[in-house]
Amino acid sequence: MESVWESRDLPVLDALIRYFDEHPEAAPLTLDDVAELTGQDRMDVYRSLKPLAPAFVRLQDVRSAQSDALIGVCDRPGPASGRTVGIQCDE
Repeated sequence: MESVWESRDLPVLDALIRYFDEHPEAAPLTLDDVAELTGQDRMDVYRSLKPLAPAFVRLQDVRSAQSDALIGVCDRPGPASGRTVGIQCDE
């Protein structure tokens, strides 16, 4: 059986690192943004980000002003994240 690290969490972390590496001035991403980047369901993305935070990503749980729906905001991963997936990140 494949672990959730390989099938779910690692692809999310890898996508975030690559996105912020290509867009250094980008604003934090919402769960929907990350779901679009990875092709994963937004709740699967959230399930990936929760255990990755705070060691690998900065995640803030945010609720929509219009409803009680979880938006979630993910900021640039730190250098340790890049080393984990095998790519170089800027400090």
